[in-house]
Amino acid sequence: MQLSFQTRLTLAPVVDQCFDAFGALFGSVERTLYADIARGRKAHDLKSFYCAEYGLSARQFNGLRIQLEGKISSTVELLKLRKTELKRHIDATKRFLKKLATSLETQSKAAKKARPSPAMIKQCVKWRDQVFNKTRRLESLQQKFDQVMVRLKAGVPGICFGSRKLFRQQFHLEKTDFGTGEAGHQNWRRAWRDARSHQFFLVGSGDETSGNQSCEARVVHAPPTTGVAPPATLTLQVKVPPALVRKGYPPFLTIEDVTFAYGHDQVLDALKNGTALSYRFHRDHHGADGWRVFVSTDVVDAPVRSMRRDFGILGIDFNADHLAWAITDRFGNTVQAGRVDLPLDGKSTGQRTAILSDAIDEVIVLARDHGVGISIEDLDFTKKKQELRTMGVERARMLSGLAYSAFRRLITAKASRTGVALHVVDPAWTSVAGAVKYATRQGRTVHQAAAGVIARRAQGYSEKRPRSGAHRVPLLGGTAELSLPDRNRDESPRAAWGAIRKCLTLQVRARKRLSSCHAKGQPGGAAPGSSHLLAGGGTTVSPVREPGTLLARRLPDFPDVPF
Repeated sequence: MQLSFQTRLTLAPVVDQCFDAFGALFGSVERTLYADIARGRKAHDLKSFYCAEYGLSARQFNGLRIQLEGKISSTVELLKLRKTELKRHIDATKRFLKKLATSLETQSKAAKKARPSPAMIKQCVKWRDQVFNKTRRLESLQQKFDQVMVRLKAGVPGICFGSRKLFRQQFHLEKTDFGTGEAGHQNWRRAWRDARSHQFFLVGSGDETSGNQSCEARVVHAPPTTGVAPPATLTLQVKVPPALVRKGYPPFLTIEDVTFAYGHDQVLDALKNGTALSYRFHRDHHGADGWRVFVSTDVVDAPVRSMRRDFGILGIDFNADHLAWAITDRFGNTVQAGRVDLPLDGKSTGQRTAILSDAIDEVIVLARDHGVGISIEDLDFTKKKQELRTMGVERARMLSGLAYSAFRRLITAKASRTGVALHVVDPAWTSVAGAVKYATRQGRTVHQAAAGVIARRAQGYSEKRPRSGAHRVPLLGGTAELSLPDRNRDESPRAAWGAIRKCLTLQVRARKRLSSCHAKGQPGGAAPGSSHLLAGGGTTVSPVREPGTLLARRLPDFPDVPF
């Protein structure tokens, strides 16, 4: 597994000046190489020409090429995700327009038979306004979709080096911190140049000295002064491109006293074992010293110490504000469950990463104490949001694909380092199955029940559709008695669970409609202490109340359910 470690550098003025020139040279050559690739030329075929023309060594060109190819592939993947998201929004808008057209046609036929009421006239006006707005939205979505398809079909998508956001700020200087007039434009130009020359990448190889001939690291052991040997430090010797040497810069730059707060021992082991080390130097303005170095190396995974998943597993359900976990035994029964809070709202990226890391550490300790592995979902976040949105739109909107990607990256690295087995399973219907089959019966929250389903799935157990009849499920902080139709043997599991999810969606809408009527004091509402018979076939929904009997106390309160 490849890991990266970073630290901030303290540079001499001459080194800092040379690094600025280094970044400017690499940025200029990178943009030129991108233009040639966009014209259909191959980067490998241009290597000799670029090294001679722009004064780069072969390894420096390889690092530049790898960095550019990474940007291109990343942009392509983001465009594919954008394409899927836009297609989903377009289909949903078309379905909504079709539904509105049907409603308007029905009311038009009814108006021919009888004079419409003022309320119905008002509703029809509202529907026509929705048709107008949704039609405009559909045209906007279709235009964005066509633009994405053009970029994808080009093979090499358009990339704005320095970011489109910063580029557009030159036209609206009054809304930025650059100032106005000629001085503001000059401030913007300096920021634009910095953004296009803020980093350079030096790729390493295991057959090179210190794992990288462009940046050699030497271990320095300071003599002990108190009887205890101080930690070893690193001295980096960076090879300057020939083009900069011809301009008067020294052929090598030396950076002393380099230490990593995290991962220093792993870097020392990589140097000792002759493992490749790749260095990325990045300039920012978050501290007095403007340059940081990121070191990437392959780290050997720790031996797995957890038992086979046949003997139990710890399942994790990732949510907007917490991690729900459940531990199963060898029969797939949940024996313990809980949650770890994730107060991510309003936090910076670094704070969110730290909170996620601490939460994952807590779960890792649980798994090691019980001697079991960990199971998580292989989330397609578009589908995950769609599944949860049927149960609660607000909750689904809080979820972030970026937060989940950070969670997935952190838990993979931590499980590898601690020797805990990590299993990834299909996320289909875990929340629905947990809500319908296990939440009320086991006295768990929906998320804890979903975590149990994830653990069972990692053990090889499947989830059969519940039997027909009444099933009590959590719903919007309370519970509902859901009536399921008879099972069909010829029905696929996907269709069966899809029907159950649709049934839950209808009940959520009915509950919200009743709650809205009660809040407005309209006749459709009901008293807080009563039960409600929802439309859709005898489904009784009970609000949260203090249990009065021992049997009632077995029905749990669900304050953190997403629906």
